[in-house]
Amino acid sequence: MATTPAKAANGTSATALAVPSTGSPTRVIADPLSTTPISPVLAEGAASVAVVALLGSFEDDEYRPEYGTLVVRDVHGAPVDLLPPHDNPLLRENGTYALSGTIGSAGDGWLHARASDEYHVVRLEAHDGPPPDDLGDWTDAVETPYRSRTSALSLDSLTGARRKCQLALPTVGDYRVRLCRRPADEGDVWRAQFWPVRGPVEPPRWLARSGPAVGKPEPGWRAVLGYGVIEVSWALTGFGSDSSAAWLDAPLDRDSAQAGDVADQLKVPRPVTRRDAIPLLLAAGLIIEDATAKPHGYRLTPDPPLAKDVLNLPAAQVESLDKQDLRHRFAYVTADIVSVVLWSETPVLPGLADRLLLSQADTDAAVRAAEAMNLITISDGEITARPRKPPRPATRQMLRRPWQAAPVELPVGAPPRAGFVSGDGAVTVWSGGEPRVLTSLGGQPDSAFETAYGIVVFSSGGKLSLVRHDGTVEHFDGELWFRGALSPDGRYLATVESHIGRRSWERPHLIDLADGSRESLPASEQWGQATAVHEGAVYFNAGFDVNRPRPKTIRWRPGQEPEPMSFTISRLDPLSGTILAFDDEPGTLLLRPDGTRNRLPAGRTFELVPHGTQVCEFLAGPPRINLFDPHLGGDSPRVLSLPDAAETSTIMPNGPVWEDADHLLVSLRYGLSGPFARVNIRTGAAETAPVPESIGYRPIPIRPLLSRSV
Repeated sequence: MATTPAKAANGTSATALAVPSTGSPTRVIADPLSTTPISPVLAEGAASVAVVALLGSFEDDEYRPEYGTLVVRDVHGAPVDLLPPHDNPLLRENGTYALSGTIGSAGDGWLHARASDEYHVVRLEAHDGPPPDDLGDWTDAVETPYRSRTSALSLDSLTGARRKCQLALPTVGDYRVRLCRRPADEGDVWRAQFWPVRGPVEPPRWLARSGPAVGKPEPGWRAVLGYGVIEVSWALTGFGSDSSAAWLDAPLDRDSAQAGDVADQLKVPRPVTRRDAIPLLLAAGLIIEDATAKPHGYRLTPDPPLAKDVLNLPAAQVESLDKQDLRHRFAYVTADIVSVVLWSETPVLPGLADRLLLSQADTDAAVRAAEAMNLITISDGEITARPRKPPRPATRQMLRRPWQAAPVELPVGAPPRAGFVSGDGAVTVWSGGEPRVLTSLGGQPDSAFETAYGIVVFSSGGKLSLVRHDGTVEHFDGELWFRGALSPDGRYLATVESHIGRRSWERPHLIDLADGSRESLPASEQWGQATAVHEGAVYFNAGFDVNRPRPKTIRWRPGQEPEPMSFTISRLDPLSGTILAFDDEPGTLLLRPDGTRNRLPAGRTFELVPHGTQVCEFLAGPPRINLFDPHLGGDSPRVLSLPDAAETSTIMPNGPVWEDADHLLVSLRYGLSGPFARVNIRTGAAETAPVPESIGYRPIPIRPLLSRSV
């Protein structure tokens, strides 16, 4: 089919699809809001006219699904009017227990597709009408309704990293999406074409299938023999990670203890080592001897017998195996049925097999399975989808450790010095003694820094934002992850852009927050993370290497070539230049600006108090901080207790934050005193750092910009 250039309704360039003329002029007639497929209609005396336009597209050639599920979602918070949620709550994401279906399914602002855990090519397209039928290029295809509440779409992950709009739809409302798939050398190639529709919504319809929708029976041997014995079958046939003689002669795992009873029934010796499991696997019919097979002369049985047909098992165990088998064979095709039911306004049993592109026998079996799995109910020939059970009401229970005392109220102190960021991305600071929300960024915050030009926030999905004091926001390009380092004057931010895919790479940046300009190093496979900015130099810890026992620290002065350091920097205090580092000797090396060195004990994680005046160690169970005089080494700490609920992990987003050299702000996981407490490390006194009641889920403190003066 030929293509001719056209203009989209919004003025952007698009591709229009025209039917070539064959003698008499033809015209493609299509209502862009109709569910009726396109068909050429003869129009006497009329020239070929293209009316179906490609309005926009987005393609990602290294998309990796999470948990085997490709996800497209509406981008909420987009600058458009939002529709309210759909009247049918079961069309909301996870409204039922159904999975993504044999190919894919969609609902109120979401689309899920069944995919492998490899890299895939995914293309999203927006059309103003039904695109032409080109299914000859695709092995699997389904058309399904989709309701967009924002008109902004994004490829996403199952656990939900909110991202910016990658495909703009022409409007909010009802759409039809044609989802197609074909295999590639790695992963699959996917295409999802969206076009708006009006009128009654047509339920999903399957257009092409490359394989059976109903899976093979689940033999049940793993449940009967245990994982350890099944792992031996994989190792013997070349699918395991290890099959060496030492591995085979090691004892079986504990979960294979029940294999002895099975061995008795099959009249083979009870296995003790992994190698002993070979006669058992042969007797059960799970492997076959084949002298040509590598690495050990065995291959897996293509269709092994069912465990319940070979063994004399208790009735309860047979019932359990039958349930596993039902779900194994029908989990995805039953999700197809649920999708049809949810989008149907009338009983759907008549014609269901044609819609599913299945035989009548498979359709009847799938309907029975869906009912047995409590996904649907059937009454008088009408199918009704069953909702997911509502979660149990949350009950706040505090599990106390032996060292924990009853929670106590702390005296009220000042609010967090630099403010905090709520779990929904709301940035709050204090002005005139009152909390002020500068803006709401959305997403999940990972870390936040006070700078000379506003608040820098790293959020999920590699998003970096600068929230200025007047509430305006500047977003920085690139996947900039949460490990950043700030210069002492609060002007320069060092971070690493990290891209994970078929061709993973990392690229360091030094960003001037005054004007947003940046200096960068070339992309490489392992730049690691930014550790510090000190005296005009940026320090990065390059990633781990199998040939290197510890990461390598790189020092880079913009305008010069990066240079490797002779040691690995763990911490560098940008105010004083004091360094905690590792070299080839045991223990942590303490390097002071005057050139003196101390070695702290090995096997412990040390931190620097601001200005390098003290070395500290955060510990849990009970929460406490050990404070060391740097001149005395790490053998004589002063132990200071922290509130029982204090988060002491320095790698957590809500970990300890220094407000100055004397005051530590800690997040409280539970308790009566609020989300934050402040501890004076000179006196040991603790107080609450009050925040508004509407703080939101999992707030993180903003790291204050520290003064050079002690």
